[in-house]
Amino acid sequence: MKVNPPAIPGARDAFHEAAQKIDDLVQVLRSMTTPAWAQDPVSKITAARFETGNGDTGRIAAIQALTKYGQELRNSGDALNEAYDRYMRVEGSNTDRWRGKGFQDV
Repeated sequence: MKVNPPAIPGARDAFHEAAQKIDDLVQVLRSMTTPAWAQDPVSKITAARFETGNGDTGRIAAIQALTKYGQELRNSGDALNEAYDRYMRVEGSNTDRWRGKGFQDV
């Protein structure tokens, strides 16, 4: 894959912004409770089960999945940032190495 190096900071920022939005959503989900919408025994039991979940279902499972997704977004942004930093170090070194040298001096 060919990447245009000047585009990397924008992509990195997009990944980090998306991760922050996921983090914000997770905070909202953590503060919410599931109401017994019909105020009957079935909805009360269902709401209670949704609140606690079992790791695979319920609000907690949603929070865990979103948290992992947010971390993956953050990791992708960090990887782009590292690649960009390496690119800038290498290109900076190359630019300094060749500065002031005409084609005939090479």
